[in-house]
Amino acid sequence: PFSELYNVNSTFGEIKRQTPMSPQTNADSLVFRATFSEDLNNVDASDFAVTGTTATVTNVNSVDAKTYDVTVSGGNLAGLNGLVGLNIAGGHSVTDSGGNQTKILSVDGDTYLLDNRPPSVSFTRQTPSSETTNANTMVFRASFSEEPRNVDASDFVVNGATSATITSVVSNFDEAIYDITVSGGDLASFNGVVGIDLASNNNITDGAGNPLPVGEPATDQTYTVDNQAPTLSFVRHNPTSQFTTADTLVFRATFDEGMTGVDAADFAVNGGSTASITTVTTVDARTYELTVAGGDLAGFNGTVGLDLVSGNNIRDLGGNPLPDGAPATDETYGLANTNRIIVSTLDDVVDNDFSIGQLSLRE
Repeated sequence: PFSELYNVNSTFGEIKRQTPMSPQTNADSLVFRATFSEDLNNVDASDFAVTGTTATVTNVNSVDAKTYDVTVSGGNLAGLNGLVGLNIAGGHSVTDSGGNQTKILSVDGDTYLLDNRPPSVSFTRQTPSSETTNANTMVFRASFSEEPRNVDASDFVVNGATSATITSVVSNFDEAIYDITVSGGDLASFNGVVGIDLASNNNITDGAGNPLPVGEPATDQTYTVDNQAPTLSFVRHNPTSQFTTADTLVFRATFDEGMTGVDAADFAVNGGSTASITTVTTVDARTYELTVAGGDLAGFNGTVGLDLVSGNNIRDLGGNPLPDGAPATDETYGLANTNRIIVSTLDDVVDNDFSIGQLSLRE
């Protein structure tokens, strides 16, 4: 936009931004260029009016008889956020080259958008979106409060103990959003927290030239990288004694961390019984109660325990699979549904509630 200045004698002109040229700025001094269609006399600061600020015209420099650079400064300009413009004052004293009073009609001209507010940024998880992960590549989204300038990989650093680095910074569909990729180094085997920080020497600014403050953003999400396989234990829960005649057995499966994908299809009954897993009850993300019942359990004599099904779909929150194989702690039940129970040692007699008439020792 520009202003054209008209008088009844065909005197006209325009007011344009001169220094700086860009419409958005945080400059403390603004120079407008007023250009007229003929030579004028008596042009001074009193012939102009500043709008949008308490700043005033502090200098008028004659480039030639038709062109004047008008400086606006002072007042609240150093901290202002808003539009600043320049008009011809209503009671100006401008005359033409013949000394005739010149009436000038002023139309809105160029303005500056003053921006003294520093930009801000937030860091959020983008890919993957979950906090806990075993991904070898992570993408953070940097969202700025306004369109930034000079954004590249050197403006960011990876935090945490990982040796991974910033490998890509890509402007997204929105000019105020950038996706920052972290990969490489020891990330494939790392366990710990990974985030990003602003580099202390970053040169990011907004369109007006205000620098992005160094420090932690208000929103600063991180990833918890987990490349360690989970573990599991099976213990007797109900009943708690090893030897029993119960028709329903409840095992407690306890993992060392929160898990996903746990259901009956992940486990199998071992020991020769035709009983099956009838329910899996979640106690918490780490603890599950597995009920074994049915089949021949009511008359079964022997050992009943649990196995993991090969290829089960149990995963920790980072996506690491539960390894196949027997857990380090793998308790079983001894079912005794006849009058004659064979035990392996005298300790079994002492530790379990059987009468002597029911027992015989295995040689």
